[in-house]
Amino acid sequence: MNRIIFHIDVNSAFLSWTAVKRLQDDPDAVDLRTIPSVVGGDVKTRHGIVTAKSIPAKKYGIQTAEPINSALQKCPKLVVVSSDFTTYRKFSHAFMDILLEYSPVLQKASIDEAFLDVTDLSAMNVRAHLENELRNFYGLSLMEDPFEYILRDKHLSDLSNSLEDDIKNLREGFPLNLAAAIRLEIKARLGFTVNVGVSVNKLLAKMASDFTKPDRTHTLYPWEIEKKMWPLDIGDLCGYG
Repeated sequence: MNRIIFHIDVNSAFLSWTAVKRLQDDPDAVDLRTIPSVVGGDVKTRHGIVTAKSIPAKKYGIQTAEPINSALQKCPKLVVVSSDFTTYRKFSHAFMDILLEYSPVLQKASIDEAFLDVTDLSAMNVRAHLENELRNFYGLSLMEDPFEYILRDKHLSDLSNSLEDDIKNLREGFPLNLAAAIRLEIKARLGFTVNVGVSVNKLLAKMASDFTKPDRTHTLYPWEIEKKMWPLDIGDLCGYG
């Protein structure tokens, strides 16, 4: 039997985590993920580089690792926020802790990504597990439906337009139901989104998680390589260059 490996990658981690922290401190604050914004450098001195960017910033052609001065030339109204590694470590630990609740066979790849071996979870009652975790998190009784609670949550609705699809995907077969559960639990409990790549080894799972973003699950099984991987540029190969 082939192993089933997930690669779970936080979408725009440093920016997402900064955005969540700002919203926790001030619920009326603007969500940095919804405006052209970047993490890194100093807007006053125009020094430093972009370490993370929002999707609206990406539309201006702003790239990770480019100088802040260059990014500001592309988008003069760009919001620049400083790095905050205390916050990053806090959310990284919380992210990894959720993954460990599903499987102890975890390899941390970086502060914002990990590989998870879920092969032995094919018989898991994914929906029941998730319902229990969310009831505990929200303090709900056994008679209350945590999914109805999630769908009424305006913040989660603003964060993701796939909540209903995620809940429906819990009825899918393994491993897509498990990927949906992990994505939904991280959104609900931590307030940010992830991509999940699914395959039989780490290389293909990592490649899959880099497909369309944010907040998606993608598979890249060996029999899908010709269709999904061959059309890519060689520079897209994980580890190349």
